[in-house]
Amino acid sequence: MPARHAVNAKERTPPPTRRPASTVQAVAGLPAQTSQRSVDNVMQASQRVPPGGVLAQRVMVVDDHEIVRSGLVALLSEHQELQVLHAVASADECLRLLQSGAKPDLVVADLILGKGLDGIQLTKGIKVHDPSLPVLVLSGRDEALFAERAIDAGASGYVMKDEAVERLFDAMQAAIAGHIWVSPAMRERLLPPSLAEQARSVPIGEDLQGVVEELRSGNRTLLGIARALQRSRHEVESEVESLRRHLQLPSRASLFLFLDERPA
Repeated sequence: MPARHAVNAKERTPPPTRRPASTVQAVAGLPAQTSQRSVDNVMQASQRVPPGGVLAQRVMVVDDHEIVRSGLVALLSEHQELQVLHAVASADECLRLLQSGAKPDLVVADLILGKGLDGIQLTKGIKVHDPSLPVLVLSGRDEALFAERAIDAGASGYVMKDEAVERLFDAMQAAIAGHIWVSPAMRERLLPPSLAEQARSVPIGEDLQGVVEELRSGNRTLLGIARALQRSRHEVESEVESLRRHLQLPSRASLFLFLDERPA
């Protein structure tokens, strides 16, 4: 599969036809495939090339609860447009696989991962390894407490486990296409319509266009932008903060959401 790049992410095959609405939490109630062997069997079945030879989008699942992990694998593997590349129990396993050459198109990680790094810390670690790799954080914890932190860390979305399964696939589609997904209520909280409307009327100077283009392309970490623009992290941090203040937006997450929806 050709090397992934955030700018070209929108050209990928859209994710799948969705199953009837139920909650993401309900994946834990899927058939009791609780052994690693059963997870491996479902993964092997998912690794077939779909009819027509279109390459599937490759997903890595990270969840420390084996029943939930196997349920997610089974859910995702129902769709020929998705290939579950790996399903692991910890952030350390995820990072080790990435460092050894694993090439997923998307990582779906639980917020709480037992011992070691949590999902937000894992997102930061993934972005150090590959700033263009999208990460969705999946959680039963209140989005009001954690969604902004996840987006600020570079995640492409935060999905509550009590959301309809359809929303998970909406979020996956958005992330693979280089966008951000949060619930409508959380989006309005982070980026109130009145602030977005005000920011749309503010012209952005040429001196900030490099940072703007990187953020629009899905490159939303200081390190990733610094690498792309061949500047220091400190310079990029200063430019991102200048851009946020210039647009009068309340947080970096609100800036990311604004540029994600603002027409180029």
